[in-house]
Amino acid sequence: MIPRILPLLIVLPLLSISCKRKEPVPPGTAADTPSAPPSETGFILAKRGHIPPAGTRGKTEGILTIDNATILSHTDGRESKGVYFHGIEARGTFEFLSDTKIRRMLVSRKITGKTVFGDREFPEPVKPVPLEGRPILVEKKDGKWVAALETGTPELEWVPEIEKMADFLNREVDVELYGDNPRKVGDKWDVDPTKIGSFAILDDMTGTYAMEFTGIEDYQGIRCAVLKAEVDLASKSDERQMNMRLRGTVTTHRSLGDLSDLRTVTSGNISIDATPAPDVTAHIEGPVEITQKIIIDRL
Repeated sequence: MIPRILPLLIVLPLLSISCKRKEPVPPGTAADTPSAPPSETGFILAKRGHIPPAGTRGKTEGILTIDNATILSHTDGRESKGVYFHGIEARGTFEFLSDTKIRRMLVSRKITGKTVFGDREFPEPVKPVPLEGRPILVEKKDGKWVAALETGTPELEWVPEIEKMADFLNREVDVELYGDNPRKVGDKWDVDPTKIGSFAILDDMTGTYAMEFTGIEDYQGIRCAVLKAEVDLASKSDERQMNMRLRGTVTTHRSLGDLSDLRTVTSGNISIDATPAPDVTAHIEGPVEITQKIIIDRL
């Protein structure tokens, strides 16, 4: 199970990339043998407990764009209408040190954006990225994955974001998304969003997630299953006083050999209702696009 992008708006999960090997792998080796059975019987898209071999490492890249969204703000009974722009670019690394230990790191996260009300422009405030450049070890202990800083003690507010790095593995998210039985092209199934945990900028989701296995094609030289999902997902955070809803299409190219999502593109519409301060409410609605990619290398 290859880690996905670090959650884009929380821990953060552009360029043309490829899945490559540093050295040629002789035919017949485990890395060369696809995990999928013949198409007559279907393809294995996920395996419970699947961990790539030690030495597998790579990079994660992600970008989120909310462009030209409408924002409606109410402050002390006064209504203001404007335009909202928001963007995130994030890069990370991962390395499988053994079958029970993974090193992950957020290399960089850049947030840009602005809100425009008439002729007044408010840039996105610059916020620190506390986990940037800090290696995280995700280890399996007593049958459960746990995550911690490789060195040092985290600040209390960092802990929930560090724990998210192990949550993906403990939930067996790949199996929840794709199942561990063979799938055939044309198969359709429903995913339970409550079992996924996080998706892009949403946590603790409810809603619908309808998946379809649409075909097999090469993505940058890698044989991949193409999966398309129609989603309508909602997330509510009492702590952040924010409700979000994401509706759209998720298209994934999933490697049949590595059982990893090499590229996932989400296109749709997002709505956000927030209470950023007492007597202040905001409703944001507009187009959103999220692109997530993984580059896999081997020693």
